[in-house]
Amino acid sequence: MTAAAAMIRDSRVGRALSQAAAAEIVGVTVRSWSAWETGAARPTLAHVRAIADAFHIDAAALASAVHPPSERTPE
Repeated sequence: MTAAAAMIRDSRVGRALSQAAAAEIVGVTVRSWSAWETGAARPTLAHVRAIADAFHIDAAALASAVHPPSERTPE
């Protein structure tokens, strides 16, 4: 499990929510939420913001975990 996947999962589990409930709060499908939790897919930056806002977690930390600096292209 990636750091991002763990953060996303922990944000849900810490509130005793099902994947379906968390997905509904953020406005995505259960399939998308599940893929984020397993690391099979990564949320867009817009979804990172939605997760951070909904679950009161640090958006910058989540964004860095989802898109680590080593994977970013230089400007």
